[in-house]
Amino acid sequence: MAVIEGDPADGHVSMLLVALILLAVVAGIYWHVKRQLGRSSRREHEMEVLSRSHDFAVHLVKHFTPSFKVQKYQFRGMTAASGILDIAFDDLSLTLGNGTRVLDGVSGQISSSGSICAILGPSGSG
Repeated sequence: MAVIEGDPADGHVSMLLVALILLAVVAGIYWHVKRQLGRSSRREHEMEVLSRSHDFAVHLVKHFTPSFKVQKYQFRGMTAASGILDIAFDDLSLTLGNGTRVLDGVSGQISSSGSICAILGPSGSG
């Protein structure tokens, strides 16, 4: 029975191939971690800017309107209506203190049918 021995260079090539694959895996992991850290750093920076701009806005409101209290409130989204309310008015009039009549004989109805209603003046303000 004859024993066939392999070329010793084949063993070196296999070891070199395994080392290259291992190097590629380590480089891939390094690149992935570095990319994630970059994203995390950008998110932290964006959150810091958001927090600082909110604090600056609160400071401006306090500076220009010292008697105005700023509540710690943050809009959390629209919620479903908890009740139903229909509003009706008939022959509504309003006269200002200087005698100017602003409203005269206005009638209307606002239904809670799920639609949105706004009352605007000539300038577009409500």
